[in-house]
Amino acid sequence: MELILDGYIVMGKMVRKTKPVKERKKGAVDPELVQAAVIEVLVKKQKTLTSAKKYGIPRGTLRGYVTKAEKQNMEIELLPLSFFSPAYVTRKIFTEEQENALASAATCLQIRSRERNCNENQNAAGEDWYRGFMARHSQLAVRAPEATSLGRATAFNRVTVGKFFEKLGEVYRRHRFTAQNIWNVDETGLSTVHKPGKIVAVKGQRQVGKVTSAERGQNVTMCVCVSAMGNSVPPMLIFPRKKCPEILLKGAPPGTIAHGSETASGWMCNELFLVWMNHFISQARPSKANPVLLILDNHISRYSSELLELAKENGVVMLTVPPHTTHKLQPLDRSVMYPLKAFYNRESATFMTQHKCKTISMYNVSELCGKAYPKALTPENIISGFRSTGIFPFDPNVFKDHEYLSSYVSDRPHPLDQDVLVPPSPVSGSRKDDAASQFTDCDNATQSLLGLPSDVDLLADKSFSELVDISPFPKGSPRKQIRRAVKKKSTEILTDTPVKERIRQEEELKADRKCKESQITRSKQATISRVKVNPIMLRWSLMMIVTTV
Repeated sequence: MELILDGYIVMGKMVRKTKPVKERKKGAVDPELVQAAVIEVLVKKQKTLTSAKKYGIPRGTLRGYVTKAEKQNMEIELLPLSFFSPAYVTRKIFTEEQENALASAATCLQIRSRERNCNENQNAAGEDWYRGFMARHSQLAVRAPEATSLGRATAFNRVTVGKFFEKLGEVYRRHRFTAQNIWNVDETGLSTVHKPGKIVAVKGQRQVGKVTSAERGQNVTMCVCVSAMGNSVPPMLIFPRKKCPEILLKGAPPGTIAHGSETASGWMCNELFLVWMNHFISQARPSKANPVLLILDNHISRYSSELLELAKENGVVMLTVPPHTTHKLQPLDRSVMYPLKAFYNRESATFMTQHKCKTISMYNVSELCGKAYPKALTPENIISGFRSTGIFPFDPNVFKDHEYLSSYVSDRPHPLDQDVLVPPSPVSGSRKDDAASQFTDCDNATQSLLGLPSDVDLLADKSFSELVDISPFPKGSPRKQIRRAVKKKSTEILTDTPVKERIRQEEELKADRKCKESQITRSKQATISRVKVNPIMLRWSLMMIVTTV
């Protein structure tokens, strides 16, 4: 075992001694035998010990069921069979079928946790039931979910992903790309304030701290590009300053280029991505005879006519992934960026331990990045990212049905797809019922597509309908037809001639609009300057008026 105590590594051998735990035989007695024994004791007036020996039931268990049955205000023969089933100390609220349905739904849907406070008056499931339920279903565990925006949850659906793989298949049919000619590029931020890892501390202590450089740090953008073969292009570092001396690249990965940014954020822009494209072409050496595929996101820096012309002249085919789906469809996000950030934070923590009372600045980022980069960008991690996204090897069915369930909340009919939009009548029923009735056909189609039972099956299956009543599927409000100032982006091949011409026309319209706005601004300023009154003349006029009065 390796233990890190404030930067020092302590080696030791872990010794584990576990005491064997005897498995408890819960529910070993057949409920039908318990029911027959209780009837003999209460109805036929048999002794408890005699009936217990006859049916092979422990005497204490039978006595407990007899006492429980005597408190009921109904005949013994009319009691349901579930009455004679063991409830243990876990207070099982649901039947075995309902619990299995709940466990299946939790496994597939990852439903939110319910309130654990027990309400005895409403016979609600509480803390005791929760502990017993988790013990009976060992495949479930309580985990901290990763924050996922609503846009990402709803954008990753089968239709959007299908369009991406359709475009990807079209590109493959055109050029027959091999693994060494398929690339993916993305940016990530390296902050001078790292995220501390776990440390050993006193149990029960409220505040456990770890020293960092500052409360807020400066962000350095790193542009990373990898291929499906496991190779990578030397990265590009963008520093939030206009001038970029060579000292900033001290300790950086070999071949790294650096560039300054005119903005304080240090983010990627059109001019900087054009610089990176020239760097990529010099490293990957594409040509029209040997083209390469470059998969990237929908950032505004990718939409430049000058950039697309450069890419097309050098045989770079640019394919964008759908918006808000990079967490699933981009290889770098799947298997490279997280290890890179983890190793960078680890190297930053080591730096803070070895250099007491010294903070991490922009001059140290390249050195820390140079140590973390080769550890994270291994061929295994890179190839795994392309394989898990279905990009290479090409696999349009890499995502299972349950992975699309997060988009169920927004699976609603589009207003343009409906022939007639009939507004809900105020006297027809509740607003919630009217909205739900509009989505019936869409819901059934989605449930059949994802393998969920349809509305008819839900009505037939009482246990599942009760589960839906407990934790209903969330559903968005009806879609509204709105006019967007900016057209919503989608997956497309940017280097295709129609797309490239459309982007060029959009740039011309934007330049004309900016020119007109500047002309209007200048004319307003000229008008204000003409009507501006001389303050000396205004003061003299006021003095004359006062003197006259």
